[in-house]
Amino acid sequence: MDVNAIPVNIGANEKPIVLFIGSINSGKTVSLVRLCHFISKHHSETLRWIVNERFRSDDEYINEINNFKEIMASHTIAPKRTNAIGFLLVDIYLKGELFCHILEAPGEHYYRADLPPTSTTEFPIYLNTLINKDVQKVAIYFYEDNLFNSNIKGADYNQSRYADQLANLQYRLKKKRDKAIILMNKIDKFHGGIHKNSIKDRIYGNENYNAHKNALRNYNLGQLQFVAFSSGNFQTITQENPEENADTAWALGSDEYPKKLWKAIETAINGSWWF
Repeated sequence: MDVNAIPVNIGANEKPIVLFIGSINSGKTVSLVRLCHFISKHHSETLRWIVNERFRSDDEYINEINNFKEIMASHTIAPKRTNAIGFLLVDIYLKGELFCHILEAPGEHYYRADLPPTSTTEFPIYLNTLINKDVQKVAIYFYEDNLFNSNIKGADYNQSRYADQLANLQYRLKKKRDKAIILMNKIDKFHGGIHKNSIKDRIYGNENYNAHKNALRNYNLGQLQFVAFSSGNFQTITQENPEENADTAWALGSDEYPKKLWKAIETAINGSWWF
């Protein structure tokens, strides 16, 4: 089914929409799962998550909801990469009232490296619908170390195009109302961790990401938050049948990472946090 043929609906409510934005394999899905695990474990009495079942009416969405629930039921097996039309909305309730929506979507919907040089990634209709909705947006831009690896074939070219796509989205947000968060994911791969100032230097010091940096500067960098994140450690499970799609074992990382991510989200929306 063509993703542009899928209508979406979040009703007439005016609650903020949090966008998890990143390329393929940037870790958006597993980060959302880790955040939901943290909420369920530590704050179930005042904070809870629920998949928005009315967001999509197509039959495939039922399967994706069930898949997400199965993923959430396991703390030891990591979710597989989101398929080409696998996008869903998770609602977060604070003290019994809807607080915000979190959109999780495939990296292909934000950026496609396989397109010709003269092409740009057109955002799907559902994503345009959410961006155009007159409510506050919190854009969480996912970065990870491979996005700075100059040894990858065509790295400079792909980094610049990726930055252009992020800038295109950022320019569509509204000043003062909307907020942005830079998330450096998979920091367990950095020996000794990484400080938020190092995240800033890593992005701003790379000329290939100037387009995104300039777009953020246009939106008042004083309001920009930098978050270091790790969902944990992963190892592929050896399969007896090599043709089978192997599962990935998952050891959850420190609760400090989802705690700080939620703090950044709530600060972006409320200006303060309640933990």
